[in-house]
Amino acid sequence: MIVACVLITHFRAKAELIRRPKLEGRAFAISDRARPGSLVIDRSPAARDVLTGMTLQRAVSTVSDLTILDADEPYYEALFERLLDSLGRVSDMVEAGGLGQAYVRLDGLEGMYGGEAGAVSALLDAVPDHLNPRVGVGGSKFPAYVTARTAGPMRAARAPDDVPAFLAPMSIEILPVSDHLKAALARFGMRIIGDVSLVGQAAMFDRFGREGATAWELSIGVDPRPFVPMSVEESVVEYTTLPFSTTSTEMLRVGLDMLLRRAFARPALRNRSVGAATLMSSTSDDEPWKLHVRFRTPIERWERASELMRERLVTEPPAHPIDDLSLTLSDLGGETGVQTGLIRDARESGRETLIGVDRRLSARFGGSRALHRAVEVAPWHPAPEMRSLLVPIDPLASDSVRALHMPAPAEVREAGRGGERGPTSLFRDGEWRPIARIEERWTFDLWWLPQPMSRSYYRVESEDGTLHTLFRDEATGQWYSQAA
Repeated sequence: MIVACVLITHFRAKAELIRRPKLEGRAFAISDRARPGSLVIDRSPAARDVLTGMTLQRAVSTVSDLTILDADEPYYEALFERLLDSLGRVSDMVEAGGLGQAYVRLDGLEGMYGGEAGAVSALLDAVPDHLNPRVGVGGSKFPAYVTARTAGPMRAARAPDDVPAFLAPMSIEILPVSDHLKAALARFGMRIIGDVSLVGQAAMFDRFGREGATAWELSIGVDPRPFVPMSVEESVVEYTTLPFSTTSTEMLRVGLDMLLRRAFARPALRNRSVGAATLMSSTSDDEPWKLHVRFRTPIERWERASELMRERLVTEPPAHPIDDLSLTLSDLGGETGVQTGLIRDARESGRETLIGVDRRLSARFGGSRALHRAVEVAPWHPAPEMRSLLVPIDPLASDSVRALHMPAPAEVREAGRGGERGPTSLFRDGEWRPIARIEERWTFDLWWLPQPMSRSYYRVESEDGTLHTLFRDEATGQWYSQAA
C-alpha cells in the first residue's frame, strides 16, 4: 500500500485568514470557549510564542497585542469538506484524518498521472496555494503523516527506507494514541518514539494493553489502522470568494450564476441531470448561511437551475454580510439523452468562440484569464467599485468574481485651498506631480452600513493635463486613486 498524507498545518488559523484578510501578519489565537478552560486551539504565525493548550490568560500575557477569536467549527468543517471534495477529484480513495489532514491511496494512480510524482503533484494542485499544503508519502498512514510534517510548505517528501530510524527521534506526542497513554509513557521515561521501540511489543502489551502494543507497532513504522475511504455521495462542488462582504441580492445572483455555469460545464455533469442544489456561505461572525433547493423535476441546464434558485434567494437572503459562496449540486441522474442540436444558437456559438480565445490567451500569458464580462449589480451606489463585477468568460476558469474600478492606494499631498483642504500634488511615475486645479469634488458618508464608508472625492487635473479621480478615506485618512 502506498499512502499520501495531505497536511495543512494551522488549518483553523488559515481558514480565518480567508474570511478576515485584514488579520494577515497580525498575532491572533483561536479558542473554543465552549470547552472547559477556554484553551487556545490554534494560532497565527505571528503568535509563534503562543502554544496550543495554553489558557487565554497566559496567551494574552505572552503576546501583548494578541487578538482572540472564537472558534467557528461549522465554518472550518465546511471548508475542510470542500478540500476533501477537491482531493476526491484526484483519487476515489480519500480518508479524512482530522481537520486539515487527509490520506489518499496512491495505488493505481501512477498510470493515470504518469508516476507517483505526477499523482503527488496533482494532490498539491488540488489544494489552494494559500493553505500551503504539505504532502508525505509512505507505506502506511503514520509514516506518511510524519513525513508530511517534515516537508516544507507546497512541498512533498517520501519516507526513507529505514522508517524506524526516521521515527526514533520524534516526540511521542505525534503518536496517534490517547493522551492517557502518552502521559503514562512519559512517566516511564519514554519521551521519544525510539524509546518505545526499544521496549518491545510484548512488554508494551503487558504494561499498557492493546493500545500499548499498537504504540510499539507505530514506533517501528507499522500502522495497523485500516484505510477507510469516505463513502461520498456523488456531487459537484464549486466555490468562489466575493470582492467584499455583502447582502446584495444582485451580487449573490452574479456569484450563483458563475458557479452554476462552472458546475454544469464540468465533464461529470455532461448530459446529466441535477436533483438538488445547496448554496452556502460562511459569515464573518455568525452562523453559516445556507440555501437548499430540491428541484421537483431534475434540472438539465444551468439557466433553469438559476431561475429556480433566484426565486428562493429573494425570499431567503442572508441575514448578515457574506464574503464567499459554495455551491453543491447533488442527486445526480444518469445520462439524459439530450443531444446537441444541428442548428446551434448564434449566441452560444459566439460565446464558445470567446471561450476558446480566452483559453489560448490564458495559456500564452501564464494562466491568468484575459476576458471577462462586466455585470452591473448596484449602478446607483456612490462607491464605483460596488457598481459592477467582472466575471470570467470561461465557465471553467477558477478565477473568482472581482470588482470593477477597485481603488488603489495613492500618495497625495494636501493643503488648504480656498478655506478647504484638498490635494495639491500626486506621486506618480517616481515623482511628485503638482495638481493644477480641482475640477469637481463630492462626498458621501454611509455610516449605517455593517462596514461604514465615508469618503471625500476629488476630480483633479495635473499640470500635464491628465485627469485623475482621488478620494480620501475619512475613517483612516488614507488616499486612493480610482478609475471611474
